[in-house]
Amino acid sequence: MNRYSLDRITIPNASLKVLARLGKTLLRDQPEQTNVVIEEAADKLKDCIAEVDVALTERVRETNPELVAGEVDFDRATDTQWIWLRKLLEGWAASFGHPGLNGLSKERQAKADLPALRRRAERARKLHERLFGAEGTNWAQRAYIEQVESMAALLRLIQEDELGDELAEIVGPELPRLLAVCQSQYEVMVSERMSRTASLTDNFRELRAKLRWKLDRYKNAIETLRDDDDPASYERVDHALRSLLLLNQRINKSAETDDDELLGQGLVELEAPVEAEPPTPEG
Repeated sequence: MNRYSLDRITIPNASLKVLARLGKTLLRDQPEQTNVVIEEAADKLKDCIAEVDVALTERVRETNPELVAGEVDFDRATDTQWIWLRKLLEGWAASFGHPGLNGLSKERQAKADLPALRRRAERARKLHERLFGAEGTNWAQRAYIEQVESMAALLRLIQEDELGDELAEIVGPELPRLLAVCQSQYEVMVSERMSRTASLTDNFRELRAKLRWKLDRYKNAIETLRDDDDPASYERVDHALRSLLLLNQRINKSAETDDDELLGQGLVELEAPVEAEPPTPEG
């Protein structure tokens, strides 16, 4: 190996988890011969990795399957209420407004109060057109962010155009009231999801840049052990930075290598956790 090669100096542009495992492996392989610069860089790298571990654990906690499943269930429940409202209005309009009822005798039409039912059917038809005539409930299939605004617009239309009383007379007061309550919870859920996602993304981006910086400082500190008058020093440095060199080689060999391969099958050296530290949690 060319002892003056600079290929090894690049910290790879890998994911946070891969960089964390790289840092732990480098610390595991820290040479026995050391100096103040190396010890200081190692301590700062350890602190940064500990911060990354906390962030990765928090990501698992905030995106756990139970939380996501609960949000999905609530979304479906809310969708069901809106779809049921649309179907109720459609049902009243179609059933009471069906022309076949004209086949009833005059006496039976009067007994069933068909004219009142016809008026109710017409009111239901008009309400359906105002609320769902444009696109029905197709918005229920879209992303949460779009859906919450679609539902909010419908509720504002009901309130601002004073359709609430008429709607309650046709479908009952329970469903419109439930829709308003679900909307308040849905807005909280969407806001929390947006904040959670943005927070995790921003935090990971910042942590990743910070960890790359700490890795670079540590690598440079290890490089100070090279001594032109001591050929063995090159071997010690090579051993200490071997995981970095191998990771760079594999990334350069295939730009399409995914993180799971880098963490697992590709680099055995990156699988061993640092002693007395928990393994990096999977996200």
